Amino acid sequence: MVLQREWHAAATMAKRQGVSIDEFQEGIKGAHIPDLAENRQLFGSAQQPGPLHRSVSRLASFLIRHGLAKSTASAGDLFHPEIVDSD
Repeated sequence: MVLQREWHAAATMAKRQGVSIDEFQEGIKGAHIPDLAENRQLFGSAQQPGPLHRSVSRLASFLIRHGLAKSTASAGDLFHPEIVDSD
């Protein structure tokens, strides 16, 4: 059952990227894909933002500083903890 869900997820993402399933799976080798518990920790909550918010702020500053972006959105506009907070 788990392997079937993983294959279906890979097939869906590969199609969206315009690559074969094998190419997609090769492309994510070695990537760390957080599970639900880790996503909850990374996102934090509306009252207590997680470490992902700080990373986004640092990346935004870098992009502006190096002329790679003209403006930024706040992490609060980009990430909504409620997507990982429901069961």
